[in-house]
Amino acid sequence: MQGTDNCHIDAICQNTLRSYKCICKSGYTGDGKHCKDVDECERDDNAGCVHHECVNIPGNYRCTCYDGFRLAHDGHNCLGNMINLSKI
Repeated sequence: MQGTDNCHIDAICQNTLRSYKCICKSGYTGDGKHCKDVDECERDDNAGCVHHECVNIPGNYRCTCYDGFRLAHDGHNCLGNMINLSKI
């Protein structure tokens, strides 16, 4: 799918001196005229996900945490439940 500048819908049109160039947005790969979603969850390190499942979404990814963990504000990391050792 393309916009009026012939760049892919998931690309940014960047003006040049006498023309323009298409650059795929972050989270996508390609030549700008054709962009494809990068599946971050397919990386060997599971997109850096530890203690959670990686879920690919267009242009990004999110995590779902295992029991005993909660999702951090960045949406990409899980935090363990904190234990206050000063009360032990």
